[in-house]
Amino acid sequence: MSTLITIPTKIITYGEIDGVLNDLIEAKAAYDIVVEKHLINQLTSDSKQDILSTIGAENFKIKYPHTLVLFDDTMSVFKNKQLPLFNKLLKNRQP
Repeated sequence: MSTLITIPTKIITYGEIDGVLNDLIEAKAAYDIVVEKHLINQLTSDSKQDILSTIGAENFKIKYPHTLVLFDDTMSVFKNKQLPLFNKLLKNRQP
C-alpha cells in the first residue's frame, strides 16, 4: 500500500515548530487565494514553487490541501489550550 500513496514528510525539532507552522499557515493561505481567485498564471515560477513545496503539493489542483502535524508528545501540547502552539495547530485546520 505504501507504493500507492506518497506523503511528503518533514521532520523537525520542537524548537523549529513555531517557524514551520507559521510558514505552513502562510503558504496554505496563499494557496487558497491563488485557487479561489484563479491566479495561477499570474504567479512567478519561484512563487509557485515556494507555495507548493511548503505545503507538499505538486500543483494547484486540490481545492483544500490537508496537512498532518504529528508530535511525539502530543498530550503536552493539547492539555494546555492557552499555548500559542495549540492555537496555531487549530489555525492550520481547513474550513
